[in-house]
Amino acid sequence: MPNAIIYTRQSKHRDESITHENQEDACRKYAASKGYDVVEVVNEKGKSGRTIDKRTEFRRTLKLIEDGHAEIMLVWRWSRFARNTLDGLITLKSVEEEAGGKVESALEPIDRSAMGKFQLTILLAMAELESEQKSEDWKSYLNSRLDSGTAPAGRNYFGYRRVMDATGKKHVGYEIVPEQAEAIREAAKRVVAGHSLRKVAFWLNEQGFRTTQGKPFVSIQVRRVLLQPFVRGKIGWKGKEVDGAHEAILSEGTYRKVAAELSDNTMPRRSEVPSSRLRGIVECAKCGRKLSYQRGHNKDRPKAPSRFRCPTRVSKGTSICDFGSVLAEEVGNALAWAAQRRWNDVEKAVPQQDVQQKLDDKRAQVDSLQHQITQMLLTAQAAGLSTEQVQEALTTLREQSETAQTELSELEAAALTQARPWHEIEDVIHGDDVGAANATIKQFVRRIVADAETLSIEFVEGLPYVWYLGSGPSPGAKDRFKDYADKQGLTPPIPEP
Repeated sequence: MPNAIIYTRQSKHRDESITHENQEDACRKYAASKGYDVVEVVNEKGKSGRTIDKRTEFRRTLKLIEDGHAEIMLVWRWSRFARNTLDGLITLKSVEEEAGGKVESALEPIDRSAMGKFQLTILLAMAELESEQKSEDWKSYLNSRLDSGTAPAGRNYFGYRRVMDATGKKHVGYEIVPEQAEAIREAAKRVVAGHSLRKVAFWLNEQGFRTTQGKPFVSIQVRRVLLQPFVRGKIGWKGKEVDGAHEAILSEGTYRKVAAELSDNTMPRRSEVPSSRLRGIVECAKCGRKLSYQRGHNKDRPKAPSRFRCPTRVSKGTSICDFGSVLAEEVGNALAWAAQRRWNDVEKAVPQQDVQQKLDDKRAQVDSLQHQITQMLLTAQAAGLSTEQVQEALTTLREQSETAQTELSELEAAALTQARPWHEIEDVIHGDDVGAANATIKQFVRRIVADAETLSIEFVEGLPYVWYLGSGPSPGAKDRFKDYADKQGLTPPIPEP
């Protein structure tokens, strides 16, 4: 007895009468008439049939068929399988010809004769047409609401309540909630007077107000309420504003003052204000976390040097991570040496001066190879060939593409070198602008990994460079580094740790 998997799908706000239960019931009756054993029922909830990538349960069902858990996939109608003709035909071919399975419809059974395939194409095209017509109708409905000054989505707004029609089912507009509207006006006055958003949020919560979700206000929610177009009688929808039919709470003048005040007082994100050089670049080799920067020369330890410490050890103890710290100065020296060495290696690899021309040619080669791969797949599909039949040619093209990509990366590094000589980059790294230094470093350094003995400087391309840590400028530390440098064939002078 062949095994079958029943697949049901229902979109959000669409096909409300076609429930998962109705689809499953029809499929089970069909399976019984054919002598199929239903081994699983898969329900796809709230997903459109126009795309396959977002339908996780659909892809899981296909995987079960491919793995041999069942031979047949049952759907209620072909519209449940796909609402895109091309995707539906390609997926159907993959299931039936490559995986050895079969897809059947309980209410629209079709054989695989020439006429049957033609009928199936027509049914999938009709499903796609129906979906597009519904989409057009929905867009027309939304536009009609916009033209009448009503918000398309019918969402809740602080300061307003939704007005329903006589049936209580259709949303027809908004009316002001006097207490909330007065709170918005007072909040706007406080912001213009220089109060912080945090203080305004605290005041709103003290007055007993809550957000539309019933939660206490925080700074970001106060900002959203005051800056949303709705409070000045406008409706914002997909990047444009139209006049709304509802009454405004804030005047245009007040709104502009609030917007100007909040714009002037916008605080940059923490990630945009680097507190130290190399912040967010140095990692712990033990636990993988970013090392935190501890500034030296504080009042408690005036002679203490700056360090990078592992936050895991500080917060959770040595049983979780036993890496201690590394001197910030030594990290900087290691990076300076490795970066200069990297620049020298790139210059030796590509000594030609016409790097830009070679870069353009290599990019054209990469694009050409990608185009050839795409064309080969499309041609094979049109000719009814499987992927295995063109696998050898595809493998050759993909290997050529990977080689070209690698060569392109080296040329791009060389172009960066010629555009920015090392001495200029070194000046930026050691300059006073910490933000510019970190931005420059992140252009060519992926990360710096620190453990008890070494620093591994990993660049965007190429092998990492290793710096042996020492306990100060001792002969032993220099000797260890010299041994490593000799083994690697490194010629630059050994810098002081």
